[in-house]
Amino acid sequence: QDQYARAERGVRHAAEEAYDYAEDAYARGSHALRRGTREVGQQVAEYPLAALLIAGIAGFGLGLLVSARRD
Repeated sequence: QDQYARAERGVRHAAEEAYDYAEDAYARGSHALRRGTREVGQQVAEYPLAALLIAGIAGFGLGLLVSARRD
């Protein structure tokens, strides 16, 4: 009975630590995504033609990948 209670406490403690770690990772990822989105938006606003050219090249490349025949 005592070993069961200790094991249960250990598992609960590990689960709480994992939850805290995941919550921190989510917060850091969310912050990085917002910062990256803001920075990309500023670059697109400063260089709209270059951004359009890059987007066109990326779209063309994806189109080639999707339409390529695989033998």
